[in-house]
Amino acid sequence: MRALVVSGLFVWAAMAASAQTGLTLQGAERDETLPVEVTADSLTVDQETQIAVFAGSARAVQGDITLEADVLRVTFDETAGDITQVAGDGAVRFENGSEIAEADAASYDILGERLVLEGNVTLIQSQTVITANRMVLNTETNDAELTGNVRTRFVPRN
Repeated sequence: MRALVVSGLFVWAAMAASAQTGLTLQGAERDETLPVEVTADSLTVDQETQIAVFAGSARAVQGDITLEADVLRVTFDETAGDITQVAGDGAVRFENGSEIAEADAASYDILGERLVLEGNVTLIQSQTVITANRMVLNTETNDAELTGNVRTRFVPRN
């Protein structure tokens, strides 16, 4: 039962985090009333370290919002009932309707209000594409820094 609660909180936190950023993918609205479905080859919850690991083709879906990675990790504070960090490793993909963010790894420090995407970062919104090796985003101020082989293709609106 505890694993189900943790998995539901994890997905909510990850998707809520994405909804708070200036680089938010706006293709679909997040409906908190919709059920969250998480699938993976395995789930391990370590109460001592307060980390839940969804391993093997991990996929979380709520409505039109999908978060995928080879491994999804959530760090939680059981005493406070809060998620403190969400991380994905290997083929991380966030899709919100028609918009997509991809990276080799992603980490969202909820308390530190910092989202980091690393390795083959690609952000796609309509026909606009931004790529870089790394992106650091302050989720409070929406200030972002992209570094390493940054390339941007903007398509003007007609």
